[in-house]
Amino acid sequence: MLMLNPPEPSVLPGWPPFRPQRVVISGRVTDNSGVARAVIALHDEYRRRPFTFDITRRLSDDGSFQLVFRLSPVVRGRDDDGRVYAFALSAVDTEGNASGPESVVVVAERQSRGRGHRNR
Repeated sequence: MLMLNPPEPSVLPGWPPFRPQRVVISGRVTDNSGVARAVIALHDEYRRRPFTFDITRRLSDDGSFQLVFRLSPVVRGRDDDGRVYAFALSAVDTEGNASGPESVVVVAERQSRGRGHRNR
């Protein structure tokens, strides 16, 4: 069984710019026969290939896990819907059966002009 909880937070504020924001991804991977491998893939819409992380050794005895990622809130100039990060969890049990992916999404908001600046 795969379970991926909603990310904390699910929306990255656009301020302060250029400062990576902390995002917590948690969930659970269990199987009656045992878990042979569990993987989280991070898809950043601005990159061609996903980053993959083998989390098998990070699973607790009950199959739960918690990971912290630092994600960039930078949004490209013409990207009006914000920068999308997608996390996908997949696993293989000890009998070779695959399951997943289970996915959650984090969005970096578009920074509005003038926000955080004082008028002088």
